[in-house]
Amino acid sequence: MNRLIPFLLLVVATGCAGTQALTVESGPEDVIETMVEAYAARDLDAMMAVFDPNIEWMSVEGDDITMVATGRPPLRSMMAENLAAYPDASWRVESMHRVGAYVTTTEHATWDGGQSSLRNAVVYEVRDGLVKRIWFFPPAE
Repeated sequence: MNRLIPFLLLVVATGCAGTQALTVESGPEDVIETMVEAYAARDLDAMMAVFDPNIEWMSVEGDDITMVATGRPPLRSMMAENLAAYPDASWRVESMHRVGAYVTTTEHATWDGGQSSLRNAVVYEVRDGLVKRIWFFPPAE
C-alpha cells in the first residue's frame, strides 16, 4: 500500500479536469492540461468530469499490470481519500508527447512540504475528449 500512496497522489494529480467543459474538439493534450488545472484547484467534481464512465486505471511494474480502478465511482472514492490525506500535494508535467489518441507524460509529484517526491511516466488514452485508460509506470528501483 505504501507504494500506492505516491501513485494515488498522481492519480489525483493526473486524473483531474478543470471546471471548463471538455468537448470532442479538445485535443488529448488539452485534456491532460485541464486535469492539471483541476488538481491545482482541488476540485473533485471537475476531476471526475474528464474520465470516461468506464475508465480503467492500471499500474505497470515490470511484467505485472495491476488494475487500480475501473469506473468513475471507485476512482472518485480513491481520489477523495487521497485529497484528504495529502492536502499539500502538488504535481507537474515535465514533458508531454502525443501519438494519436495516446499522450505520454513524465510527471513529478511532491507532498509532505516537499520532503517526499516521485517522478514517473504515465500513458493516457484519450477518446472523444475523455480519458479512457491510464497506464502508470512507477520509477524503477
